[in-house]
Amino acid sequence: MKRAMVWFAAFGALLAIVGQARADFAITVANPSFESPAQAAPGDFTVNVIMSWAHNDLSQYGVFWPTSSQLVGSPPSGNQVAYINSTTTDPSGSFGQDVGTAVVAGDTYKLSFYVAPRNDLSGGTESWTAQLFAGSSVTPFGSVAGTVTGGSGAGFSAVTFTATAPLTATGDLIIQFSGSTTASEAQVMIDDVSLAQVTVPEPNTLIVAGCGILGFAAYSWRKRRRNKGA
Repeated sequence: MKRAMVWFAAFGALLAIVGQARADFAITVANPSFESPAQAAPGDFTVNVIMSWAHNDLSQYGVFWPTSSQLVGSPPSGNQVAYINSTTTDPSGSFGQDVGTAVVAGDTYKLSFYVAPRNDLSGGTESWTAQLFAGSSVTPFGSVAGTVTGGSGAGFSAVTFTATAPLTATGDLIIQFSGSTTASEAQVMIDDVSLAQVTVPEPNTLIVAGCGILGFAAYSWRKRRRNKGA
């Protein structure tokens, strides 16, 4: 019985090491829930202004405190959200942020956020894309895309994806959100953005740690056995 307990303890310790080594390390995103600039009342919004986020083209974007008719449910965090408003004359738009953290080549990153349609723009479908860039590269090393349809009765839904930076990656991490439509008008709302570095240990590190724990367990068991026989 004691032998089994020692082995179970060793195996549990090994799993704990693996879990610790795979922990996510949060990377600070400024104004992640788009509460700045603060709006005075539901229905208020800014045009082409989101604190700490840069506007990348001509279509309308900003922060927005949606009313109950404009959003089904509530924002995931705070009162305000970000929006990208696309029309036939300005069919696409985007905004992004350099988070000020250098990309580590070969490491994996996880981006999480929420998306929702504008409920009072019935029938307008907006395509959205979230991307991760390394420095001045014009090609993202990770992206995820989807659509939202106005008037569908849908509220916010969670999105998470991971991407591994190429071995040639340099510069800061950059998050970018884009929206586009072929409808007369459509809007996507975004909220509660978070970014993390997912650290995965080298196999040799786990092997050495595992051997050490199992070796200690075997030594402890043999020592108890000798003491029992003495």
